[in-house]
This record gives sequence, C-alpha cells and structure tokens, in this order.
Amino acid sequence: MAGVLDHFVGSNSDVAEQVNILAEDLAERFRYQPRSSYLRGHAISYTAIDDIMSEETPPAGIYGVGATVADDEVVPAVFVVPSLATRTLGPPPVAEPVRHSPAAAVIAHYAGHLPTGLLVVPLSPPVEQAGPVRVGGELSAAGVRGTCGVAVRSSGSAPAVLTAGHVAKQVRARATAGGQAVGWTVRTDYLALHRPGEVVADVAVIELDPGVQVTNPRKVTGEARAGQFDAVVIDGQSGPEQAWIRSVVSSFALSQKVGVWGEVLITDRAASAAGDSGAPVYLADSPGAVVGHVVAGSHSYTLVQDIAFLLKEADSAIT
Repeated sequence: MAGVLDHFVGSNSDVAEQVNILAEDLAERFRYQPRSSYLRGHAISYTAIDDIMSEETPPAGIYGVGATVADDEVVPAVFVVPSLATRTLGPPPVAEPVRHSPAAAVIAHYAGHLPTGLLVVPLSPPVEQAGPVRVGGELSAAGVRGTCGVAVRSSGSAPAVLTAGHVAKQVRARATAGGQAVGWTVRTDYLALHRPGEVVADVAVIELDPGVQVTNPRKVTGEARAGQFDAVVIDGQSGPEQAWIRSVVSSFALSQKVGVWGEVLITDRAASAAGDSGAPVYLADSPGAVVGHVVAGSHSYTLVQDIAFLLKEADSAIT
C-alpha cells in the first residue's frame, strides 16, 4: 500500500489490509447510486436518503475509508455524513460500530463484506479554508484569502511558496500579501478541476517577484511522514496550534461533483480556521519537519494533505 497508511502498516497490517480492500470496493462501485426504494427498505431516514442522493454531499454520504483511534487502538473506519450515524458529533468525532448505524446498509450495497471491528465516524461537513511574505501568514490570489506555505524553488529556480490550490485557482493570477503584489501562480490544482472520484493534490505554486523575501519563524529541515497518534503543529494566521492525528484516509470526498483529496490526515480537534488553507503543518517533536498543509476543516477537526503527495503532484513546477 502507498500513502498515509504506510505509517502504521507494519504494526497494523491487518487493519491496513481491511481498509485497502474496502476502499477499493467502494471506489469501484460508487458510480452506481442506490435506489431510494432500497434505502427505504432498510429503514434509512428521509434525512439520510436526501444526503445520500444529493450532489452536494460525498458519494453515498461517505467521505472516505481509513483508520481511526478508539480506546487507544488503531481500527478501520468509514467517515460519513452525520445522518448515517446514530451518535452525536464531537469534538472529537465519536465513533461507533458500523452495524449499529444506518451506514451499514449503505456500505453493504457497495461492498462484499464489512471489515471486522469496522467503526463509523460522523463528521460535520468540511469547508475549504481559503482567509513581506511570511510562511503561515496571509496570502491571497484573485480575491481568495489563504495562507502562505513553505518555501520552494520554481522550475526556473526562482523563489516560490506553496499554498492550497483552491486559494490560487488561476495560473498567472497575481498573488498578494499584506495588500502588496508578491508573485504569480505558476501551477495549481484543486478539486473542481477534476471529475468525481479522481484523486487530487490541492496545491498551488506561487513564484515570487524578484526581491521578495520569504520569512519563516521555523527552520525547515525537510519533509516527514505523520501518522496515527503523531502530534502536529499548524502554523495558521492566528499562530501555532497543536493537535494530534486521529485518523488517516487515502482519499477524502467533499461532494459528488468534483474530485477527492488524496492522502489526508484528520486531526483530533479544530486547529485551523477560515483563511488557513495552505498553512504548513509540522511534526510537534521535530518542529522543522513538514508533514503537509491545511486543505479544509470544521468545528471539530482539520484536514491536512500529506507533503510527499503534494510535492509529487507539484513536481513539474518546482525543483
């Protein structure tokens, strides 16, 4: 297996294998929408049916498949809209056995089996958090406010910085910081550019104008992999916020109309706010090690995309 699940596949190989099989099952069959008669026949509430059938929610009301922490153990989990669970929302998000929830019938429609110990985790809808150049400071493009990510070099060896792709949606769009023009978008990618089911790195590369300096309160030592239980620090616009990684998901859907985020880490609490998309995320016990950047969040969690995945997708625009 590749991606964020690698971090614990050695010590949790059974969990990782179950997650992988279920994820492949769902990805293959999500294009077949369940009929409302099938859902009513399984006593699915009208609210849940509306969520499942709506294009404004993820396919079948399922954000993604991955692993989460329950009673200090790593277990397979399905992350769903609240109407497909029975327990109240967190923080932190409250997990329950899938067999106790309406999600069981929905998953059974797509998958051949339910992994042993599978939990369902309700999540409130995430919102893309797009509010001298300073890493962790405000960065805007075409009126969309986001956060400046770590410094890189563009393919032309010019100084550049990363941010979320949904912050800087247009190539050659002017980027500003503190009301001053600082550079241009030279590469971008985000969910709306992709068909449903396509895995996306939500990342943009901003090439800085000559003479523009980048400051960072941290000395970046390189990239790192974060996984279950790891503590991380998010350098958002209101300052550093610490959280720990509760869940990992190989792909995370926002709606049925666009692509899905790949390689996502879910924190145990809301450690970001509107305007923090693109904010760099570091390992707490190794403050210079970058693990990713913020792509979305809610009142009870933050979504972080893995740095290796982001850099791989931005490779043509950076060195």
